[in-house]
Amino acid sequence: MNKIYLWLGFTTKSEEEYWDYFSDNDGTPQFCIDTNLDWLDQDFMGYYYNADSDNLQNTVENTPESGLYEVMLEAASKKKISKANAMFYYTGDDIVSVDENKTYNDLIFVGVFDWE
Repeated sequence: MNKIYLWLGFTTKSEEEYWDYFSDNDGTPQFCIDTNLDWLDQDFMGYYYNADSDNLQNTVENTPESGLYEVMLEAASKKKISKANAMFYYTGDDIVSVDENKTYNDLIFVGVFDWE
């Protein structure tokens, strides 16, 4: 069984600013700094950004496991997230350090979910 770490919400960043968070133009992506990861393997990441829509359900449905959609929507609701135009997830075996009181690329950490 794997873990999927999920962040989502509504960002006001431009598309370029959103993607810069994951680039390593200066040696280390900001995502790695924020989560205490040594490096970012793009094979373990998934992303979604849509400046034209804030549909939470549509955003969640861009994650890889349809069996978790309802659980993810419920977790988002508990975090007071009612709209989302961006999302990213991490599925690697590394332990991801998350601060529940911090935003990551304008997004809120929703939770860690078990998936196969």
